[in-house]
Amino acid sequence: MKLNFLFGCMLFSINLWGQQLTYVPDEHFEQELIDLGYDDVLDGYVLTSNVDTVENLNVAFRGISDLTGIEDFVQLTFLDCQSNYLTEIDLSQNVNLIEFQCFGNQIVELDISQNTQLAQLYCSGNMLTSLDVSQNSNLLVLHCAYNAIENINVSQNPYLVVLYAPGNVLNNLYTNGAVSLNHLDCSFCSLTRLDVSHNINLTELDCQFNQLTCLNVANGNNYNFNYLWPGSNPNLTCIEVDDVDWCIANWNNFDPQYSFSDYCNNGCSSSTTGLNEFTGNPKTFIKILDLMGRETNFKPNTPQIYVYYDGSTEKVFVID
Repeated sequence: MKLNFLFGCMLFSINLWGQQLTYVPDEHFEQELIDLGYDDVLDGYVLTSNVDTVENLNVAFRGISDLTGIEDFVQLTFLDCQSNYLTEIDLSQNVNLIEFQCFGNQIVELDISQNTQLAQLYCSGNMLTSLDVSQNSNLLVLHCAYNAIENINVSQNPYLVVLYAPGNVLNNLYTNGAVSLNHLDCSFCSLTRLDVSHNINLTELDCQFNQLTCLNVANGNNYNFNYLWPGSNPNLTCIEVDDVDWCIANWNNFDPQYSFSDYCNNGCSSSTTGLNEFTGNPKTFIKILDLMGRETNFKPNTPQIYVYYDGSTEKVFVID
């Protein structure tokens, strides 16, 4: 009888000891996991089997300074850790992540190269100086405002609809290839040039309080613009547009220093960028075809055919 009892205790101990544990050094993080029912004692560890199937995790406003252990949440699709005290986070194992919110922290570097399913990223109000989204081709929404980012390149994000990036220190903003882009806010930055003629679905643009010397919004879609705010750019005089007369009639609340032209003859002009060359009446863009006549998305370094409402077509080759 004693032998059977001892043998049973040994089996229980081996089974308990053999279970994988996830190290969670931050007490605030572990306490939240306890409150959520994924852990039961504040000891710096949580059973991996309790967290490796979790799909949604909200630990916002919890005083967390270290999210070590998040690597074992391998099924996460949604993570909200906004308004904590994080300076870094390892998301390399969270390959299923679709939405990530980390705004209001102190993160200085954010590597999302492994998060190829990411569709929504909210990282405003951190201390980022760079942000690489080239591997996030499924990105739909990017909020990265009020950081210290110097360069933003969304040319590899064809489905991006919203780019909200005010309050950075941008030297360059590359939007070629972001053909779905509808809303762009790059106000209160340090931009000197802005060409959005490639962004054929853009209808909302806020580029106030920059140092723009040239601005090209001749994207074939000016008639559908909801708003264009280019104010407080003291060095900007000429704005390149689709239809000068229409813009004069409809965009009549601009500073007197601004004039509209179908060719401003500067670094943002259509002939310089190689896409929108308006030689007659403006055309309403409909779709892009490949050389086989199949509908496709914008692709740099590839010959494509642009189809317009009036039935005309234009062969376009954009070098990126």
